[in-house]
Amino acid sequence: MVRILLFSALLWGYGCGHSPDSETAVDIVGALSQEEQRDCYTVADRPVGIEFPKDSGPHETFKTEWWYYTGNLTHTSGRHFGFQLTFFRQALDCNFPSGRSEWRTNQLYFAHFAITDTQNNIFYAAQRMNRASIGIAGAQRDPFRVWIDNWRAVQAGKRPGHLTLQAKAPLTVVKNQSPTTVRRMSREDG
Repeated sequence: MVRILLFSALLWGYGCGHSPDSETAVDIVGALSQEEQRDCYTVADRPVGIEFPKDSGPHETFKTEWWYYTGNLTHTSGRHFGFQLTFFRQALDCNFPSGRSEWRTNQLYFAHFAITDTQNNIFYAAQRMNRASIGIAGAQRDPFRVWIDNWRAVQAGKRPGHLTLQAKAPLTVVKNQSPTTVRRMSREDG
């Protein structure tokens, strides 16, 4: 046991091959809790034209953006479910951290997945968070895709706007809902 801990400590301290002094660090908690808008980010303060499919992808000059998908599903038995899958991108800093480590990033990605079982009045949910490094999370414009681990929204084929959504995870029962709440949610979502 002691050998494993010592080996782990050595990997932790030396595994990246670079001195921590030669790389910049990002304060994740500080970046996420900043209330003031930094001058380096574009501010969404007026209407702008949107051009698809170009604008489906990331806009990294903004501090925050998200991709929000909702829909209704019907099981072969006729049972109804509503779903929501949302990916969020949050910039931690305007500049990309210096250094050579592939783990460096200035972007965090979050995702939320929910299913409403309208027959049993139950709301299930799961969430993810990861950094945009070594391919574990990110977004790209062409072909469009946004992902965290094995959760993703990807362009299906060559036709922009046709997507495949995937989110596999154990779902947690968030709360049992009253039938009125479930009906209201179903009407609002589509």
